[in-house]
Amino acid sequence: MEWAVPNPSRLKYTQLFNQNDRSKSGYLSGVQARNILMGTGLPQQILATVWMLSDLDADGRLSCEEFILAMHLCDVARQVCLIFDNQS
Repeated sequence: MEWAVPNPSRLKYTQLFNQNDRSKSGYLSGVQARNILMGTGLPQQILATVWMLSDLDADGRLSCEEFILAMHLCDVARQVCLIFDNQS
């Protein structure tokens, strides 16, 4: 499983970040990021862990790099969930 963020994913998530950073502040608020992360369909407990691991400076908002990390962790979590779902 790839842990580094692949370049195509980085580009996709940078675009998604820029589309949602309407004020061009360089950050997504907790509410903005939460709405996007909820769209992944991952359970709340996993999303809470993703947030904890992604909000590196614990300021309650995500920079572009933090957002890319969050979305990549969601991708990895979905892959892991698929592996375990296929085991049963």
